Amino acid sequence: MSGEVLLTCLIASNNKYLIIGQGLAGSILSCMFEEAGIDFMCADMPGFSKCSLVAAGVYNPISLKRMIFTEKAELALPVAEEFYRKQELLSGMTMFHEVPMVKFFGEEQEKKHWLEKAHSLLKGYISDEILTNAYGPGFKHQHGYAKIVRAGYLNVLAFLAATNQRLQKQERLLGGVFDHRTLQVEQKIKWRGIQFDKVVFCEGHLIRKNPRFSFVEMKPVKGEILQVKIPGLNLFEIINKGVYIVPLGSDLYKVGSTYEWEDLSEKPTQEARQKLEKQLGEILDLPFEVLDQDAGIRPAVIDRRPVIGTHPDDPRMAVFNGLGTRGVMLGPYYAKMLIDHLVQNKPIDKFVDVNRFYRKE
Repeated sequence: MSGEVLLTCLIASNNKYLIIGQGLAGSILSCMFEEAGIDFMCADMPGFSKCSLVAAGVYNPISLKRMIFTEKAELALPVAEEFYRKQELLSGMTMFHEVPMVKFFGEEQEKKHWLEKAHSLLKGYISDEILTNAYGPGFKHQHGYAKIVRAGYLNVLAFLAATNQRLQKQERLLGGVFDHRTLQVEQKIKWRGIQFDKVVFCEGHLIRKNPRFSFVEMKPVKGEILQVKIPGLNLFEIINKGVYIVPLGSDLYKVGSTYEWEDLSEKPTQEARQKLEKQLGEILDLPFEVLDQDAGIRPAVIDRRPVIGTHPDDPRMAVFNGLGTRGVMLGPYYAKMLIDHLVQNKPIDKFVDVNRFYRKE
């Protein structure tokens, strides 16, 4: 990463951190701690939440409805691209796929608006050409399309596995299940007989059960995805038309996703499957076979922004959470912000600072 992060490690070298949770957020933070030379250990929470394990990992810096950058995208995307390319080199695995996302058009005004943005605000991020031919065999859409050229997806499972393997080799990964009742917070912080200076909680939607950060106003949302086989589709780009279609190779694709705020179990439902099958059938003219279905709970926050920073009453307690559906793109950017805050006391952006939710009784 940059020299600025490496400078951080010189200041932090005497602090031992405990990172709770090794989903997407915790794994990104672990990798950046490792690169910065910060002394840390990790406690995973196996079986507690599998949101990261079922995520499609799609990233896209553009709001297709408003045709503007999503919040912080211009700053976060370059950081994410550099970060994941480096993880590929460290692991020797291909996991970060920089592929276009296809936007289908339904009316002429959409095309005009697209071209205006392609030559101004979004230049270099979206294509400046409207293609009028049919996208490809198997697709029903015939009204033209264009592409977001700086988009793609992360194989989240591969990234988590590679990070986990490296942490195990470095003897940084503490086995077993973390329980808040076993964390001793007195003059010194101890867990399982090991002393730490600071703890960073990366628990996803389970932060609601964290006695120290239960004041964070979460609004978790369940998402379900399908893994399907579509022989003959030969798709190598991401489709976003009601649902997303992400190519996995060998005629396999991920299709998603649903949004459900009431049922927060991690059990797949027949209702979600039928909805996704219907939406996929509206796009495709080819038969498909559903091979698997999975569900996870996204750690969404009530104001749809991440939650990072230290507890106002105990700066030894920190949180890195709420990355939501844009976690792949936003994670590295906000992980760096948190490290700069923990080590150099640099300010946290007020819009993502955990203190925005704190009300002292």
